Amino acid sequence: MIFSRDKYKKDIDESVRRNLAVWLSSLEYEYKGVTKKSSKTISLIYSASFVNKKAQRSVELTYIPVGVGKREVLILSIKHTAPEVNEFDYTSTYCMTVPGPEIYEQEGELSQKLDSCLSYRAEIMKSDFLPILNGKVFETEHFDWQGLK
Repeated sequence: MIFSRDKYKKDIDESVRRNLAVWLSSLEYEYKGVTKKSSKTISLIYSASFVNKKAQRSVELTYIPVGVGKREVLILSIKHTAPEVNEFDYTSTYCMTVPGPEIYEQEGELSQKLDSCLSYRAEIMKSDFLPILNGKVFETEHFDWQGLK
């Protein structure tokens, strides 16, 4: 399935607004919109973000279209924007991934697939991640060095 790049951005923005923006704004998160970027290893990445300066948290969506990598990827994560850094801790990411269905396993157009994945993750965040989103607690995920440390 081939979409124009602008269609990706439009579909992501609309799905984020439908599934995340209203209730995250009720928690004082500011929607920053969708951006398109690239890295040395990934030629095209779409990113949408919300920031809550008071809670020192951000909610970030990363979408990599099919054809850029082996398969389509959608990641929704909560990041601690002002963590207390321990200089001896080389594994903390200061990030938590919100679990949910894989986008490449979903059927339909991109907007339908995004809605399915984001509505599920929104419910998970509402039920399991509220203290984290409100800035009361945070449990970081750790990078697995696979013996390379």
